[in-house]
Amino acid sequence: MATLLVTTSAKARELSPQPKIDIQLVSKAELRTLPSLMPEAPALTVQKLLQESELTMND
Repeated sequence: MATLLVTTSAKARELSPQPKIDIQLVSKAELRTLPSLMPEAPALTVQKLLQESELTMND
């Protein structure tokens, strides 16, 4: 599963169920591909993100 969250820091604070919980950007990745490969782009981007952040699918 992949998740995309786009918000402002003020809105993130407002939506946080507990005031002591901070919403924080851990990592981000971008990827461009050929139009014929667009259905694969999200999976390729997640792979790139995991490699760059030294995380695995199990984290």
